[in-house]
Amino acid sequence: MRPTVEYLQKQFTFLNNQCFEGKLKPVPIVLSNASTFLGRLCFVRKRVLGRVRLSDFIIRISVRYDMEESVIIDTLLHEMIHYYIASFNIKDTSSHGEVFQNIMNALNARFGYHLSVTHKVVDGTAMAEQKAKEREMKRTAYKRHFIGVAQMHDGNTYVLQAASTRVRLLDRQLRQYYPIKSLQWYGSISPFWNKYPNCITPKLYAIDKADLEKELLNMILLNVE
Repeated sequence: MRPTVEYLQKQFTFLNNQCFEGKLKPVPIVLSNASTFLGRLCFVRKRVLGRVRLSDFIIRISVRYDMEESVIIDTLLHEMIHYYIASFNIKDTSSHGEVFQNIMNALNARFGYHLSVTHKVVDGTAMAEQKAKEREMKRTAYKRHFIGVAQMHDGNTYVLQAASTRVRLLDRQLRQYYPIKSLQWYGSISPFWNKYPNCITPKLYAIDKADLEKELLNMILLNVE
């Protein structure tokens, strides 16, 4: 499940009434694509009459990972404890100090939540699987490629990929620095080329002849003059 802002706001209202006697003021909830945290309380620290005050609270919830609903609720409630402590200027021994843990343990015992001092409910396996899916999507994505195919005098063939704005420059540099017999540029949207980096300097990469011949069948010859 990936929550919406509307869903999180409704849960905030419910949890506020259930766990904090409705004492928390409404706070903006923002969705994030962060991979390093599931939830985070953000605020502005101001000094007023010599005292530090916290204001402009925002709760950020990451929707990068597909999580169970219970995990989302625990994540939101975790940040609401931070919000409660900060908004009422309650002193604690640390970010997840005695006050935080006392509130956390009380809510776990009374309502059956599974709060902890860290968001460890998304384990390493889940994160690894999600990142693997993202890498696979990136590897198989269809996008525009500009591919140079260089035939060398020794009979070998090499390729490179370039941004559209650097094709002409790299074409000149390749002809200047390498013993090239012929150099042609092609356009392609094949995911095959996703593994090749966009070069900003002339650098050639070896390629299997059979792979190149297969890809050339669906590539468009470009005129770079």
